[in-house]
Amino acid sequence: STNVKAIAVKDGFSNSLIAEREYNIVNEPFKPKIDIEGKLDGSGNRPPEARLRSSDSNAKLYYSTNPVFPPNVNENGEPIGSWTKEYEFPITLTKTTTIRAIAVTQVDDDFFVSDVTTKTAEFVAAKPLFSPQDLYFSETNTPQIKLFSVTPNADIHYTTNGSTPTKSSPKYS
Repeated sequence: STNVKAIAVKDGFSNSLIAEREYNIVNEPFKPKIDIEGKLDGSGNRPPEARLRSSDSNAKLYYSTNPVFPPNVNENGEPIGSWTKEYEFPITLTKTTTIRAIAVTQVDDDFFVSDVTTKTAEFVAAKPLFSPQDLYFSETNTPQIKLFSVTPNADIHYTTNGSTPTKSSPKYS
Protein backbone atom coordinates (compact mmCIF):
# COMPACT_ATOMS: atom_id res chain seq x y z
CA SER A 1 0.00 0.00 0.00
CA THR A 2 1.01 3.60 -0.49
CA ASN A 3 0.27 6.31 2.03
CA VAL A 4 -0.02 9.77 0.40
CA LYS A 5 0.15 12.92 2.55
CA ALA A 6 -0.32 16.48 1.27
CA ILE A 7 -0.55 20.06 2.51
CA ALA A 8 -1.64 23.30 0.82
CA VAL A 9 0.73 26.28 1.06
CA LYS A 10 0.14 29.94 0.13
CA ASP A 11 2.14 33.09 0.88
CA GLY A 12 0.53 35.06 3.69
CA PHE A 13 -1.42 32.00 4.88
CA SER A 14 -0.59 29.34 7.44
CA ASN A 15 -0.03 25.91 5.97
CA SER A 16 -3.11 23.69 5.80
CA LEU A 17 -3.67 20.65 7.93
CA ILE A 18 -2.30 17.42 6.52
CA ALA A 19 -4.59 15.46 4.19
CA GLU A 20 -3.86 11.76 4.13
CA ARG A 21 -5.11 8.81 2.09
CA GLU A 22 -3.92 5.22 1.89
CA TYR A 23 -4.11 3.45 -1.46
CA ASN A 24 -3.90 -0.32 -1.64
CA ILE A 25 -2.52 -2.06 -4.68
CA VAL A 26 -4.00 -5.52 -4.91
CA ASN A 27 -2.37 -8.10 -7.16
CA GLU A 28 -5.16 -10.60 -6.66
CA PRO A 29 -8.45 -9.28 -8.01
CA PHE A 30 -10.52 -11.12 -5.41
CA LYS A 31 -8.34 -10.48 -2.33
CA PRO A 32 -10.65 -9.15 0.41
CA LYS A 33 -10.71 -5.57 1.62
CA ILE A 34 -11.50 -4.75 5.25
CA ASP A 35 -13.22 -1.44 6.03
CA ILE A 36 -13.66 -0.13 9.58
CA GLU A 37 -16.72 2.07 10.09
CA GLY A 38 -17.51 4.05 13.24
CA LYS A 39 -15.62 5.81 16.01
CA LEU A 40 -12.79 3.89 17.67
CA ASP A 41 -12.82 6.01 20.84
CA GLY A 42 -15.98 4.53 22.33
CA SER A 43 -17.92 7.75 21.85
CA GLY A 44 -20.25 6.68 19.05
CA ASN A 45 -23.92 5.87 19.40
CA ARG A 46 -23.15 2.29 18.44
CA PRO A 47 -19.98 0.18 18.33
CA PRO A 48 -17.78 0.38 15.23
CA GLU A 49 -17.99 -2.41 12.66
CA ALA A 50 -15.63 -4.15 10.27
CA ARG A 51 -16.98 -4.86 6.80
CA LEU A 52 -15.36 -7.28 4.39
CA ARG A 53 -15.69 -7.21 0.63
CA SER A 54 -14.15 -8.67 -2.48
CA SER A 55 -14.20 -7.60 -6.11
CA ASP A 56 -15.39 -11.14 -6.90
CA SER A 57 -19.09 -11.16 -5.97
CA ASN A 58 -19.08 -14.98 -6.04
CA ALA A 59 -16.20 -15.32 -3.55
CA LYS A 60 -16.94 -16.52 -0.04
CA LEU A 61 -15.19 -14.48 2.64
CA TYR A 62 -13.75 -16.01 5.79
CA TYR A 63 -12.16 -14.21 8.72
CA SER A 64 -10.46 -14.75 12.05
CA THR A 65 -9.92 -12.48 15.04
CA ASN A 66 -7.76 -15.14 16.71
CA PRO A 67 -4.33 -13.61 17.44
CA VAL A 68 -2.52 -16.85 16.57
CA PHE A 69 -4.44 -18.58 13.77
CA PRO A 70 -5.39 -16.95 10.45
CA PRO A 71 -8.52 -18.10 8.61
CA ASN A 72 -8.06 -21.30 6.66
CA VAL A 73 -10.04 -23.61 4.37
CA ASN A 74 -9.59 -27.17 3.13
CA GLU A 75 -9.33 -28.31 -0.51
CA ASN A 76 -13.15 -28.18 -0.78
CA GLY A 77 -13.30 -24.52 0.29
CA GLU A 78 -14.72 -25.40 3.72
CA PRO A 79 -13.50 -23.61 6.86
CA ILE A 80 -10.86 -25.28 9.04
CA GLY A 81 -10.79 -24.59 12.79
CA SER A 82 -13.31 -22.97 15.10
CA TRP A 83 -11.48 -19.64 14.65
CA THR A 84 -12.36 -19.50 10.91
CA LYS A 85 -15.74 -17.85 10.50
CA GLU A 86 -17.69 -17.26 7.30
CA TYR A 87 -18.38 -13.56 6.84
CA GLU A 88 -22.12 -12.87 6.62
CA PHE A 89 -22.69 -9.65 8.56
CA PRO A 90 -20.54 -6.73 9.72
CA ILE A 91 -18.27 -7.66 12.62
CA THR A 92 -19.03 -5.62 15.77
CA LEU A 93 -15.87 -4.31 17.45
CA THR A 94 -15.64 -3.49 21.18
CA LYS A 95 -11.86 -3.28 21.70
CA THR A 96 -8.64 -3.21 19.67
CA THR A 97 -8.98 -6.13 17.26
CA THR A 98 -6.89 -7.56 14.42
CA ILE A 99 -8.99 -9.07 11.65
CA ARG A 100 -7.51 -11.42 9.07
CA ALA A 101 -9.57 -12.36 6.04
CA ILE A 102 -9.38 -14.56 2.96
CA ALA A 103 -11.55 -14.90 -0.12
CA VAL A 104 -12.34 -18.30 -1.62
CA THR A 105 -13.66 -18.59 -5.14
CA GLN A 106 -14.59 -21.67 -7.14
CA VAL A 107 -13.92 -22.22 -10.83
CA ASP A 108 -15.37 -25.50 -12.05
CA ASP A 109 -14.22 -28.05 -9.44
CA ASP A 110 -11.22 -26.05 -8.24
CA PHE A 111 -11.11 -23.67 -5.25
CA PHE A 112 -8.76 -20.70 -5.21
CA VAL A 113 -7.81 -18.99 -1.95
CA SER A 114 -6.51 -15.43 -1.79
CA ASP A 115 -3.63 -14.27 0.34
CA VAL A 116 -4.59 -13.12 3.82
CA THR A 117 -5.60 -9.48 4.27
CA THR A 118 -4.92 -8.10 7.75
CA LYS A 119 -6.25 -4.95 9.39
CA THR A 120 -6.13 -3.79 13.00
CA ALA A 121 -8.86 -1.58 14.41
CA GLU A 122 -7.06 0.20 17.24
CA PHE A 123 -9.28 1.75 19.87
CA VAL A 124 -7.88 4.96 21.36
CA ALA A 125 -9.51 6.75 24.30
CA ALA A 126 -10.75 10.22 23.41
CA LYS A 127 -8.66 13.15 24.63
CA PRO A 128 -9.93 14.51 27.97
CA LEU A 129 -11.90 17.75 27.94
CA PHE A 130 -11.65 20.59 30.45
CA SER A 131 -14.37 22.65 32.07
CA PRO A 132 -14.37 25.63 32.37
CA GLN A 133 -12.68 26.59 29.11
CA ASP A 134 -11.37 29.97 30.42
CA LEU A 135 -7.59 30.16 30.59
CA TYR A 136 -7.11 33.13 32.93
CA PHE A 137 -8.09 33.40 36.58
CA SER A 138 -7.00 35.63 39.43
CA GLU A 139 -5.22 34.24 42.49
CA THR A 140 -8.30 35.05 44.54
CA ASN A 141 -10.68 33.46 42.04
CA THR A 142 -9.27 29.96 41.44
CA PRO A 143 -11.72 27.81 39.52
CA GLN A 144 -12.93 24.30 40.19
CA ILE A 145 -11.53 22.51 37.12
CA LYS A 146 -13.42 19.49 35.88
CA LEU A 147 -12.09 16.84 33.48
CA PHE A 148 -14.15 14.41 31.44
CA SER A 149 -13.87 12.09 28.47
CA VAL A 150 -16.44 11.12 25.88
CA THR A 151 -15.02 7.59 26.05
CA PRO A 152 -17.38 5.76 28.43
CA ASN A 153 -15.75 4.57 31.68
CA ALA A 154 -12.32 5.96 30.74
CA ASP A 155 -10.03 6.81 33.66
CA ILE A 156 -8.34 10.21 33.47
CA HIS A 157 -4.85 10.73 34.90
CA TYR A 158 -3.34 14.20 35.24
CA THR A 159 -0.33 16.26 36.28
CA THR A 160 -0.09 19.90 37.39
CA ASN A 161 3.68 20.40 36.92
CA GLY A 162 3.84 20.35 33.10
CA SER A 163 5.05 16.74 32.88
CA THR A 164 3.30 14.23 30.64
CA PRO A 165 0.68 12.19 32.53
CA THR A 166 0.93 8.42 32.58
CA LYS A 167 -1.21 5.62 33.97
CA SER A 168 0.69 5.99 37.27
CA SER A 169 -0.09 9.74 37.54
CA PRO A 170 -2.85 10.79 39.95
CA LYS A 171 -6.27 9.60 38.86
CA TYR A 172 -8.96 12.24 38.49
CA SER A 173 -12.14 11.45 40.40
